[in-house]
Amino acid sequence: MYDALILALKDPLPENRIASLQVLHICSCIKPDGLWDLLAELLDDDILEVRNTAIKSLIASVPIFPSGCEVLLYIELRHEYKSRRNGAWKALNELLKKWPDAAMAHLDVLLREDDVDLRRRSANLLSNAANRKSAIAWDLVSWALQDADDKVRDNASKAIRTVTQHEPRQALIFAEMALFDTYKPVRKRAVQALQKLSGSSRVNALIIRGCSHKDLEIRTNCRNH
Repeated sequence: MYDALILALKDPLPENRIASLQVLHICSCIKPDGLWDLLAELLDDDILEVRNTAIKSLIASVPIFPSGCEVLLYIELRHEYKSRRNGAWKALNELLKKWPDAAMAHLDVLLREDDVDLRRRSANLLSNAANRKSAIAWDLVSWALQDADDKVRDNASKAIRTVTQHEPRQALIFAEMALFDTYKPVRKRAVQALQKLSGSSRVNALIIRGCSHKDLEIRTNCRNH
């Protein structure tokens, strides 16, 4: 089976390359040797349908064999072509569902990239990452909440609500970071989190500070708390 797959992936007929790509992720469980190099080549195939099928094959393969796809995923997440980049991010999202630690290792690097699109996309996955009750995920949220880009912080602040559900003390730390952010949507999410965390003296102290905030909506929400 493996030898037949290798031959089909190299076949001059595009329909055979497409058919072999559709089962690549299944065969990789048995014998992955050399398959990722061929998948990388087919992502650059001359035929559009082959390239599109190769992207789908990557999405299917990453959650099954994360270590084998690690380098290829790293490259595709940063690809200059939007279709390639979008496909890789779908693969990363699937990886987060099945192997969260492996996905968060990628996010840890991506959140430090100069490319703001990578940081924004990464921050947008942090709500799902925070569901894992992981200190690694909380470190990622904390890092993203301090990003220079408003949208990165905005995306990261969506994770605060998730954290309130299972780790209120950590959520309070995030809310405190976000309450006095320079970007209004981030501040608003901090207030929403404080409303869910009401009761402790520290929360009450933050609400009192918020009552004197320069943002009218923040002052109003805190006073009506």
